[in-house]
Amino acid sequence: MQRDLDPISNWHELDRAIILLIGIVAFELCTSLAIKPLILRYVTAYIPSQLLAFAYVWFTGLWNCMYLDSGTK
Repeated sequence: MQRDLDPISNWHELDRAIILLIGIVAFELCTSLAIKPLILRYVTAYIPSQLLAFAYVWFTGLWNCMYLDSGTK
């Protein structure tokens, strides 16, 4: 899947929305899991959400190349 590299496209907004959704799900897990020790509840919600966010950023980086002049300005 090759993304359109048009600077006025909305891909970055969709990426931010997906990362925000991952954060909202992580917050809901932290508040609704029925694990008694709080630290264990937070770790149980934190690790999968961080792995999912890192995986999403890594996979989108596979088909979303940088602009040629991105480091020159």
